[in-house]
Amino acid sequence: MAHAMWHSRWAVVWAVTLSLLGGCQRHDLMALTADAATEGNVAKSIEHSEAEWQAKLSPEQYRVCRGKGTEWPFQNAYWNHHGDGVYHCVACGEALFDSKTKFDSGTGWPSFWSPIGRGAVAEGDDKSIAEHPRTELTCCKCGSHLGHVFDDGPRDQTGLRYCVNSTALSFRNRAKAAARPER
Repeated sequence: MAHAMWHSRWAVVWAVTLSLLGGCQRHDLMALTADAATEGNVAKSIEHSEAEWQAKLSPEQYRVCRGKGTEWPFQNAYWNHHGDGVYHCVACGEALFDSKTKFDSGTGWPSFWSPIGRGAVAEGDDKSIAEHPRTELTCCKCGSHLGHVFDDGPRDQTGLRYCVNSTALSFRNRAKAAARPER
């Protein structure tokens, strides 16, 4: 019992350390804490009530980002988008994926072989389909559901496919962002 309690305390210390360092990733030690078992990742830096999220997001954005929904393939904004820039979380504005890592997976959803940085997305277990467990992607900053990650991505890169709902993203063109004057 004392050994399990030590592991649980270690997991909490590890989670706090990672959040302070800006690293928001899935860690199996996190499964030892009650909060981590429900969240699947370390502490988020943006917290809102469900009523606040509903007021901030469109009904479809809320369904996908907060309700862990999925949009239809081939019928979404970014599956066939080829702009040069950065994809951000629609809920909080956090930079998530660079267009330079986007590829055509043939699935009908925007697919990337890597997030923009180590602390951009968190990964957690998704057992909502018992016979097909998956790895869920969430925004590290606000915890919004983004999509899932699979191991069938480009082998000459990471081998991973970050399959993301367009509804969870906003796109900022690199040239337009660079042209904005500093304030």
